[in-house]
Amino acid sequence: MVRAAVLPAVNAPLQVAEIDLPDPGPGQVRVKLAAAGVCHSDLSLSNGTLRQPVPAVLGHEGAGTVTAVGPGVTTVAPGDPVVLNWAPSCGDCHFCGLAEPWLCANAGAAANALYATLVADGSALHPGLGTAAFAEETVVAAHAALPLPDGVPLTDAALLGCAVLTGWGAIHHSAAVRPGSRSWSSASAGGPGHAAGGADRRGGHDRGGGRLPGEGGAGPRGGRHGVPDRR
Repeated sequence: MVRAAVLPAVNAPLQVAEIDLPDPGPGQVRVKLAAAGVCHSDLSLSNGTLRQPVPAVLGHEGAGTVTAVGPGVTTVAPGDPVVLNWAPSCGDCHFCGLAEPWLCANAGAAANALYATLVADGSALHPGLGTAAFAEETVVAAHAALPLPDGVPLTDAALLGCAVLTGWGAIHHSAAVRPGSRSWSSASAGGPGHAAGGADRRGGHDRGGGRLPGEGGAGPRGGRHGVPDRR
């Protein structure tokens, strides 16, 4: 048994409860979580803005240590530090065949599956976005547990699961900002905004920043955090 923050229904408060996790099956791994970030998407999943079958254990920005692997798993082993990947590409669909894994048609399939049960009444639980990181431990597909290099703090690595890749990807892939060009980072973007600012600096971009007209303090879309310019 492990403890988890369970979303019993859409718009219901999270409830800390004990759950039963099965042993990892073929192609699965069990991970003991060291850290989990809280993303605005978790709020959107809990209030129905984004679709997530319930009851569920939310949390998709996590990192931890592999404790057990199922048959056929060769990518990680017990004791390995990993970061969770909530949108692993399948490698077989049309978009993966076009070398566009970020559009994978099957990346979100795990969120619809059942992965654990409530100890109290035996209710089956869904893993939020396929990872269920708001728990002491979770079971995920092996390709949703990415090995980390030695020496990376797990508390920092958890942010790689969403915020950092969102900000980095926005700069280097979506916007394709080139070295020497000028970019602008809003002070209202929270964790992804910090990551975008860091990607700007590492990319050698001439970066500006500030608030959009009408921006105030903290708002419903998350923290209003700026990225300091230390040039």
